[in-house]
Amino acid sequence: MKKKQRKERMREPMKEQAKQRDQVQAEEQTKEQTAVDCHIEMEEEMTIGNARQMKAYLIEHLEGCQNLEIDLAKVTEFDTAGVQLLILLKKEARASNKEVKIFNCSRAVKYVIELYRMTEFFGLG
Repeated sequence: MKKKQRKERMREPMKEQAKQRDQVQAEEQTKEQTAVDCHIEMEEEMTIGNARQMKAYLIEHLEGCQNLEIDLAKVTEFDTAGVQLLILLKKEARASNKEVKIFNCSRAVKYVIELYRMTEFFGLG
């Protein structure tokens, strides 16, 4: 009887370790399944005039994605506030182990990003 009890006590920590291992694996699997790549196409100005709305829009999209790609081909006006929004978004992404990629920049976007010498920061150079 004592041998059986001793064996059971020895198995308990092993069972607990297996349970914890299974839980960690399940969490990792869930993270992989929820990792979503998102693509948005900006079709508005990215200026001081709509910075507040754009910030809310971009942050909302970032929260639902693991990797966010932003197509800037149709952005007709872009100023310092637009650069600040993109910088903020990249920093928020980095803090959350996410990634933001901008591409297909319009002439207006390229001009301002080059003016501020931010091409490397945004991975455009």
